[in-house]
Amino acid sequence: SVWPRAPAPLPRPRARWEQVLAGMLRAHQAHDRGDSDAGAAALAGPLQDAGRYPSLLLLRAEAAADDQSRPARLVHDQVRALLARALQLDPRMMRARLNLANLDFTEDRAEQALQTLDALPPGQHPTYDYDLLRYRVLKSRGWTYEAEQALTEARHLAPGACAPLEPQI
Repeated sequence: SVWPRAPAPLPRPRARWEQVLAGMLRAHQAHDRGDSDAGAAALAGPLQDAGRYPSLLLLRAEAAADDQSRPARLVHDQVRALLARALQLDPRMMRARLNLANLDFTEDRAEQALQTLDALPPGQHPTYDYDLLRYRVLKSRGWTYEAEQALTEARHLAPGACAPLEPQI
């Protein structure tokens, strides 16, 4: 039988950026082991000033979203706040925008999801994932014509991808 190897110990971080990187690595290792508390602790210490860095807020949100040990409502509220803060600091963060809109959509808050998607900064080009989520949200609202336009745009942005073709199947 094959046993997973324990991760090698990290060297003691000296510089601030090394502390942040070590915290991220420890959180990832803990997440892989299924230890949510250790992952949260790894992110809490060196990343306590993550509020100034949108990419670290996104990391914290994604780690929190995977936490099965806490009540879903509590986790969703925490994730929503982290993603909203990340977007406030950097409205161009597409992954944060998609995660927040998808969270709202899965909680039957289609109007809020649509507002998040529509708040795309001028000049930022959407990804096909953006248009696919927009398609799902619009279709759930019964806006068939607008939904089809979003799906057409997704197919245009990723003509060889499977995801934009799935709604046809």
